[in-house]
Amino acid sequence: MENASGKIPWEDLRYIFGQIMYGGHIVNDFDRLLCVTYLEFYMRDELLDEMELFPFNRDEKDATFMSPSPTTYDRYVEHISTGIKGDTPIAFGLHPNAEIGFRTDRSEQFFLLLQELQPRDAAATEGASSPRDVARTMVENIMTHALGGARLAVVRTLDMWCTDLARRIEQLNEWRDNPMEIPRVTWISGFINPQSFLTAIRQQTAQKTGEELDKLAIQTDVQKKFAEEVDAPSSDGAYITGLFIVGARWDVTAGMVDKSRPREMFCPMPVVDARSVKADKLELKGYHECPVYKTEQRGPTFVFVAQLRSKSPPSRWIMAGVALIMDVGI
Repeated sequence: MENASGKIPWEDLRYIFGQIMYGGHIVNDFDRLLCVTYLEFYMRDELLDEMELFPFNRDEKDATFMSPSPTTYDRYVEHISTGIKGDTPIAFGLHPNAEIGFRTDRSEQFFLLLQELQPRDAAATEGASSPRDVARTMVENIMTHALGGARLAVVRTLDMWCTDLARRIEQLNEWRDNPMEIPRVTWISGFINPQSFLTAIRQQTAQKTGEELDKLAIQTDVQKKFAEEVDAPSSDGAYITGLFIVGARWDVTAGMVDKSRPREMFCPMPVVDARSVKADKLELKGYHECPVYKTEQRGPTFVFVAQLRSKSPPSRWIMAGVALIMDVGI
């Protein structure tokens, strides 16, 4: 200890906390990335010199909390109790919209529970199914007979689910009726297994170049047009549509990720050019590697990682929980 330097080994501490003690219990790669991002933001020399503890809060009024200069334990406790006025998503790097989404979800769950607790009709027999159970059974029967038991990852009411299914069938019928015509834009959200479509893009490149399939990756370039404005297919990949960005918004004019507008829970994305490149040639500088999911459940509905151009460091969007979602339930 006598020969130890006065410098705090932040990198070692971040590794111990983020990869061993706590990070070692995290099984999802993106959850671990979030944990590491928080540690990189907080565990640095500036923490001991009145650092702003609310990440990327420059645009938020009255939402601030500074770390105090080195002091006693009691002073730290006093600083926390007087400095934090209340709960706010800004403290975690989230947009204020996150609280709206959270409270909306909890309210919906609450009212659904109340509906389930309503007394049944006097004529109903013991063990009778609720309307929701009947609807769910009908949907499962449709899926079993029409799609061979495959399941669509959706978060919709029955009427919206039927509309969505009809649109999926319409796209498949268009492909069937025009087998030799390359689609100008593909509604990727309409696939049960969108990963297969992305694999097909990589396979096409592999056949042309002779590259090994596992050494190819998908590079995404967001266009400034929406599906109805595209008049020709992509020259070296496939134009895809049907993605929504949550946690942030896409600035079409600037062509990059930007902060969400108040009460705007998601933002439709323009057409995205998905093309296959060698994995070691992916353009990542100046981009945020954004996870793409089928639904807002995230986790098990992961599809792939898209590259979104950004002026802000990726850590801002990681802490904001930014993701591309294929089905937001509209």
